[in-house]
Amino acid sequence: MMNIYWFNPENDIALGLDARGGFTPPRAAVAMRQAGALLPLLWAGDDDRVLTVDVTDSRDERVVSAVGRGGALRPWGWSRYAAEVFSRHGASGEQLPVNGLLDQWRALSHRATATALMKTIGVSEDRIPVVAESVEEAIMAVGRFGGNAMVKLPWSCSGRGVMPVGKDFDRVALERLIGGMIRRQGSVTVEPRLDCVRNFAALFYMEGGRAEYRGLSVFHTDAAGNYAGNIVAPPSVLIEKLGIDISGTVSSLRQGLEQCIKDYEGWVGVDMMEHRLEDGSMAIAPCIEVNLRMTMGVAALLASESTLFRNMGCPSGSALLASESTLFRNMGCPSGSALLHVAPPGTVLPADALTFSALRPEPGVPLRYPVITLTAL
Repeated sequence: MMNIYWFNPENDIALGLDARGGFTPPRAAVAMRQAGALLPLLWAGDDDRVLTVDVTDSRDERVVSAVGRGGALRPWGWSRYAAEVFSRHGASGEQLPVNGLLDQWRALSHRATATALMKTIGVSEDRIPVVAESVEEAIMAVGRFGGNAMVKLPWSCSGRGVMPVGKDFDRVALERLIGGMIRRQGSVTVEPRLDCVRNFAALFYMEGGRAEYRGLSVFHTDAAGNYAGNIVAPPSVLIEKLGIDISGTVSSLRQGLEQCIKDYEGWVGVDMMEHRLEDGSMAIAPCIEVNLRMTMGVAALLASESTLFRNMGCPSGSALLASESTLFRNMGCPSGSALLHVAPPGTVLPADALTFSALRPEPGVPLRYPVITLTAL
């Protein structure tokens, strides 16, 4: 069956608002959608389609501005907003999930799912987040974690909607901020603040009540330790880069997901963390967040599995080959891996970068807008 992909990273905002008709994504969210509008071309098959709701200069015949009356709809994430956009662009009612499923998936996208999963896999009670529906509950939870906590909006992503709280917090100011968060989305989650060393994720695909482990999402960091993109490489390379045996944790997560998530088909990413304990030893937090949608980690995984990802003389087989007519071109990867990331405005992309924005940037000219790009590491 033909798949119809759509990159809609603004979906988390729509979920938080329970958005439906009339929702206008913020300018920054639209810019991100435009930055990666053609990203699904990395994994779309010859008979698949990629929907763009923005002006594009792509010459790829798979890129369309309208959905035909057939095919499976595959957005980055589902919400009422996503369903309405597909409908406006020609999708039939038979192609869309029923509202009951959309409501259920929205509920499962709440951070409370991570809390349920942690309980299911046996995480220590003192590490499990608290779902607070009032300011008083949230303040009590902050105190429970020794005043060193993270307060998070239920529906948010990419570090947004997350507020760190230190032991010397101003109670009045904190109550005001938490009150605003609860008014926006109805609750917050409060969890212990860990001494993060690095983040990574386990990627699963759920279908028919079963969770299949598909691979790792391993991040590249800059000199300051900040997130700088996802590594695209064969599984053996990612395992080597991670350097941690998480096979037992993955098995527990798979079983836990099958217990906690029902009637859902699609990608699930479980964010994990390696962190430092007070005695200086290292530990693994097996579940920080659960994402019921595609992620940049999934995109990196699918890119590594793509038929475009071929052996071109690179030691580990990491290279891309395609023609200009399908956007891609030959790209050397002497290190055996590539980096999928967002290049901010002002960046001058290297000549061998592959870009996925709705409008192709001019070679050698500083970017005027963010662009999702793939470059050799």
